[in-house]
Amino acid sequence: MDESTVQTVGGNYIMRHWHGELSLPRSYWLNGVLLWGLLVNLGGLVALTVLVFAVGNKSAPLAWTALGAYLAIEISVYLWALVGIWRSAGRYTGPAIWKVLARVAICLGVIVSVANMARTVASVSQILNQGGSITVGE
Repeated sequence: MDESTVQTVGGNYIMRHWHGELSLPRSYWLNGVLLWGLLVNLGGLVALTVLVFAVGNKSAPLAWTALGAYLAIEISVYLWALVGIWRSAGRYTGPAIWKVLARVAICLGVIVSVANMARTVASVSQILNQGGSITVGE
């Protein structure tokens, strides 16, 4: 089914975004950049960093559980943002360049995000293996 022929389902904000019913600028800038990019990433990283340093090596399973929960939430919100933006771009009736740029940004963002998540897991693993301490200068 062509994305531009999908019927409007209405409902709450979360579902309207998921179905691509919000405008492309709102989906991209508000839900993609502001909500996911700033709130989820920055807030989650701060919370996770505090937990990892507080727990240290004394309870590595708890730290790994926290990391898993954080990544599950981050990935869920990320997929919600990406799918909504992708679908909204499919419905966009303005200049085609914005539809294309939004979808290119999504593709590039996925590549960067996968690399960042892998780096986060590796960093947390290194911190836990060192007993919760960071060696400056290495």
